[in-house]
Amino acid sequence: MSTRITCLIFVLLASSQLAHGDLIANYSAGTDLLTLSYRDDQRIRVDRRSGGYTVINGPRAVAVLNQGAGNMVLDANQLAVVLGGLGESQGVSIPDTSDVRLVDTGAVVVVAGFSGKVFHASDGRGTYRLVLSDNPQVIAASDALRHFFRRFAVAMGNAQGARILALDTAFRDHPYRGLLHVEGGVKLESIGQIQRADSYYQIPATALNFSLPGLPR
Repeated sequence: MSTRITCLIFVLLASSQLAHGDLIANYSAGTDLLTLSYRDDQRIRVDRRSGGYTVINGPRAVAVLNQGAGNMVLDANQLAVVLGGLGESQGVSIPDTSDVRLVDTGAVVVVAGFSGKVFHASDGRGTYRLVLSDNPQVIAASDALRHFFRRFAVAMGNAQGARILALDTAFRDHPYRGLLHVEGGVKLESIGQIQRADSYYQIPATALNFSLPGLPR
């Protein structure tokens, strides 16, 4: 997934609360499937069908990688440094929020059973096709995904992270801010609610604590 598509995923998201159970949302991303589980801003987990998951539990955010019969844990701050370094080496610039635009095309489509408007989004460098909804369920899932990714943007502490936060600020109050589809990126497949066990959001006690050389622990 390209940097600009990833950045758009961060932006199009807003706040909402769930009444019962944990929110579960499935997103296709190319050939992969992402499953978002959200209880509150302190307990979020994203699983990948291709293997492994990332979890936020209170102050800790880690990527859990499958390594044979065990697991390996990489702290989100370290992962963000790696991702941020890649972005800076590619010359990622921070757009002024006045350059960010959403243009309603007038078209309406249905994605995963939810009606959404088709927009062209411009971030000052290019234009992208998006499908956005004002449905409260979709907005709730989008907010959870936004909070999840925002954790990484803050950890980056560089131009790429700042760009993501700027885009988030630009769109957070838009009435159609529930993400249904980013062309070439993620697409909502389903939303539901399941009462996850508390242990689902725990970092595995048997996991190895893995640090990349030269990065903060």
